[in-house]
Amino acid sequence: MNEVLRALSHEELKRAFGNHFECSIEEINVRESRPLPPNPGLAGDKLICEVTMRSGGRALAPVECCIKRMVTPDHCEAHLYQSLHGLQFPLPEFYGHYLDEKGREVLILEYIPRVGYLYCTPKTGQVAKRDITST
Repeated sequence: MNEVLRALSHEELKRAFGNHFECSIEEINVRESRPLPPNPGLAGDKLICEVTMRSGGRALAPVECCIKRMVTPDHCEAHLYQSLHGLQFPLPEFYGHYLDEKGREVLILEYIPRVGYLYCTPKTGQVAKRDITST
């Protein structure tokens, strides 16, 4: 089992998803859906997982998300996602965050396998497409 998955706080996940979806989450299950190679560095550990939830006695649609755990307590990204979402940048949905037992930030984000966007090139004014592959 993935170490990040083993260390997740299900209570914190229930709180984050409950706040995001504005409902009380009674039950939450998390399973790794896409294994990732170890990724040391500032971004820390990542886990792609499927989260299923129950609220009001009914199952909610599963959510595939990316959970990122920072390497040290002084590396934080949650405030960046919150600020950029406020400016309506096209980013993965930010479901929430919490601090683990070592004070490291754990981010809960929408998983998007591939993101693309259109832009006009400054010199020609032609529309071009750029793909960004998620890691």
